[in-house]
Amino acid sequence: MAVVNNTIQNCQCRGALVQVPNVLVQGNTFNRPLGDPIQLETDVGNFLEGTGAMNVLVQNNTINNAGYPTDINNDASTYAAIFAFNSTINGIATNISNQHLNIIGNTINNANAECIVVANSQYVNVTSNVCNSADLVTTGNPSIFIEDANTVSVEQNSRTGSTTGGLSVATGSTSAITVQASY
Repeated sequence: MAVVNNTIQNCQCRGALVQVPNVLVQGNTFNRPLGDPIQLETDVGNFLEGTGAMNVLVQNNTINNAGYPTDINNDASTYAAIFAFNSTINGIATNISNQHLNIIGNTINNANAECIVVANSQYVNVTSNVCNSADLVTTGNPSIFIEDANTVSVEQNSRTGSTTGGLSVATGSTSAITVQASY
């Protein structure tokens, strides 16, 4: 399946929800989606859907103003501009089904939440992404966050903006993580 060269904008939606193997998400522009612009997910909770995002390439997309505020408290409904995870009824799944994910060369501008979050996934490559002005609502959060993941490489990413946090790898069940020296 391929989602290529589209413009998705001003919607109360996710831009691209990937829950199956062998997907290309490339060259798209996401402007002001309410939900996660690109979500790679297996749901073993309420919806019981998706075999898992496996062998997925997310490349050269532009994401602008992700997760615009939804209420008077200025809360954002977005977890991340690019969000890879497994969901359950009670939170993050303990088993990994998302794997072989490549998140390469994407540009994220003015995200209300994190730029990239990888959780409960394995064999993930996060390379050469640009994060400009993230965490606009929840300042101080990392703009790239890795949790409960195995064999993840984070290399050659860059960030700008006073609210754009750094890179964080949660301790615990996270293993075999390679991260760039500075971000």
